[in-house]
Amino acid sequence: MILDKKNKFLLKSIINSSNTIEDAINSLVKSSTRICLIANKDKKLLGILNDGDIRRAIVKGYKMNKKVSEIMNTSPKTLSYPLDFNEINRIKKMDIFQIPIVDKNNRVVGLYNAKSEEVEKKKNHVVIMSGGVGKRLSPYTKKIPKALVLVNNKTLLEIIIEKIKFYGFNNYLFMLRHKSNLIKNYLKKKINNSLNYKCFVEKTPLGTAGSLKLLKNVVKRSFLLINCDIISDLDYGEFLNFHKKTKAHISIAVKEIESRTDFGVIKAKGNRVYDLEEKPIKKININGGIYVIEPKIINLIKKKENIDMISLIKRAIKKNYKVVIYPIYEKWIDVGTPNSLRVARKNV
Repeated sequence: MILDKKNKFLLKSIINSSNTIEDAINSLVKSSTRICLIANKDKKLLGILNDGDIRRAIVKGYKMNKKVSEIMNTSPKTLSYPLDFNEINRIKKMDIFQIPIVDKNNRVVGLYNAKSEEVEKKKNHVVIMSGGVGKRLSPYTKKIPKALVLVNNKTLLEIIIEKIKFYGFNNYLFMLRHKSNLIKNYLKKKINNSLNYKCFVEKTPLGTAGSLKLLKNVVKRSFLLINCDIISDLDYGEFLNFHKKTKAHISIAVKEIESRTDFGVIKAKGNRVYDLEEKPIKKININGGIYVIEPKIINLIKKKENIDMISLIKRAIKKNYKVVIYPIYEKWIDVGTPNSLRVARKNV
């Protein structure tokens, strides 16, 4: 797809070098192009900043108020207008799919987005953990399992599948236990043949990770795992690509949140005060409930073992497996309580 200079999504993608990383993130979310074109007031291209550049900067510790000029790619590949499609194909072979189009004066006149032409179909499985009782979401889960709770006339399961399927994933494994027959019947009626899926039912509670042992001879490549109460606009295809590029064994999608204390904090050495901070705000990364995992990690789980994801990840780290984080800056909602369900119904 080619976006010309009058296209509203392209216009939202253009920012200047004095904009911050936070501005760039807002631009990415609004434009849906997954790239920022950094230009001066005359629209001359100065550099680019894509989705991966921003996430790497966040992991390295760059603050949201840092200017994009500090992390942008100042020597991006470009296409000249009028387009030469032989040149497009040459650049695509370099795994570059979003390419700025510039005129003879290096002014931005368009964006070539090869990814929008065809979504790559993926053989990787998507594992959706759908066996929980959903006590925190009571009373909505008194008669139905958490996965079937409605958000604007769609179940959580349907919303999650729609968002992930958009990125080319069509093979799904559902891990079930609580009211498993209701979910099986729902999948049979609602999903039917629209995707490939299989259900696995825990006979006894196995925690948030123990049921993965049932997949020992099923998954053969990196698999995406998500809890059935997580709604996110994350680009799941890019998450998988990141996992592969970093050669990780477990990639954890994390969301940065602000944690505020209700008290003034006194900093002291011995009895000597050297600083005071009134109700400080601390930014922390929380587990987003979305992972990409290598099949060999399943070998760390004992048969019929009740184990949660945190314990499994700690076990992997102790065994020197590579565990990395992947920042989420897109919409992310943990629909685990009545209050968060209300938030989801207003924002999804």
